[in-house]
Amino acid sequence: MSDAEAALTALQADPGLPTSGIVALCDFGGTGTSLTIADAADGYRPVAPTLRHLDLSGELIDQALLRHVLADLTEAGVVDASGTSAIGSLSRLRAQCRTAKERLSTTAVTTLTAEAPGRPHELRLTRDELDAVLRPPLDEFLTAVQYTLDRNGIRPSDLTAVATVGGGARIPLITAALSERFRVPVVTTPQPELTAAIGAGLTAVRALQAGPADEATQWAAAVPDQADTQLWDGADQPGSDQLGADPTGAAPALAWSQADDVPEVSDVYAPEPEFGAGAARPELGFEEPAPAGAAEPLPWYRRPQVLFAAGVVAVLVALIAAIVTLRDGDTPAPASTTEPTEPTTTEPAGTVVTEAPPPAEPAAPQPPRTVYETVPQTQAPPPPAEAPPPAQEPPPAEEPPPAEEPPPATEEPPPTTTRPRWLPTLPRPTLPTLPTIPGLPAPPAPPAEAP
Repeated sequence: MSDAEAALTALQADPGLPTSGIVALCDFGGTGTSLTIADAADGYRPVAPTLRHLDLSGELIDQALLRHVLADLTEAGVVDASGTSAIGSLSRLRAQCRTAKERLSTTAVTTLTAEAPGRPHELRLTRDELDAVLRPPLDEFLTAVQYTLDRNGIRPSDLTAVATVGGGARIPLITAALSERFRVPVVTTPQPELTAAIGAGLTAVRALQAGPADEATQWAAAVPDQADTQLWDGADQPGSDQLGADPTGAAPALAWSQADDVPEVSDVYAPEPEFGAGAARPELGFEEPAPAGAAEPLPWYRRPQVLFAAGVVAVLVALIAAIVTLRDGDTPAPASTTEPTEPTTTEPAGTVVTEAPPPAEPAAPQPPRTVYETVPQTQAPPPPAEAPPPAQEPPPAEEPPPAEEPPPATEEPPPTTTRPRWLPTLPRPTLPTLPTIPGLPAPPAPPAEAP
């Protein structure tokens, strides 16, 4: 991006440029002044190559102002410019002239301090003196601008504005001379020396926001057959016009960069070093990428069918383990519903019949076991020699009431009926009855033994 394009971009943003007609951009720099003519209706495209005028520059103005100051100091006898001792003081005086030029852009009067052998000498400098030094090169530049407009067929009515940038745009004489000569508004900024930099920054930001496509097509070459910049050669040079073009209308000579027979002037490089035996570089091989469709087969343990079957088996094992755990831990021991049967006893003569006690309650958590005890029939001993009177049989012992069974627990599972297992019981020996003595009462019957 050129300085002219950047400056026009900044001036469009602030303070603004006309949207139609021709805009003449004047860049007053330190080494020369550039003139660019742009068409506002066509996106501010340059309609002609940029004209470079070297006779109007900041350095030349500083030198002209220094000569003016030295002439005044020489007349006053303060400085001897012919001596070698004045070289150091002249360099410092030139720096003061540059500073005075910048101050005179905003003020009407300033002072300079010249070093003298006796004491420092102050010199008063006014804006009128600066204008007198600046007027000759400025008039020549205005002539170059007018000729460029005429050469490109731009009428005075087509010119809508003149834009000024660069450090020299601060000088009031330049703004006044342009407005007086071309009768159009002169557009500038408060800091014209920073206009091009601001425009470059705006262009970079817009390029990032809009994308690379708009940046490439934002500016195009206005005159592709000519150089982008031409030097001003003067208006009175015989045999050619002011811009050095051939008056016969023939195509101008090509620049050395556009000619086909330009010899190659590239730098000479040393030969490349040899690698290995026979000066052969190692062979490089590139592996072709595998096609996208050929995928590696999955191992058996990562296939979906195997993973699904393993998951189903794991779920089944977990369910079975949960059912077994709940059944063993939470299910209460079943209550026995088998009613104990009363044992059948036979009452022989002269014997004591004992009844089996009720079965003991089963101990939890073992299932209850019912034991049935059968009292075998015992034989009576042989009678004594003398037959005693028959002994009175004691009344049979009262049967104890059956033990009350506890009511079954609520919400218990249905009891399971188990068939009792018959177990043989051993007979118990019975004591023989004592013989009765005549005249004495019969002895009481022995109490029944506890089971």
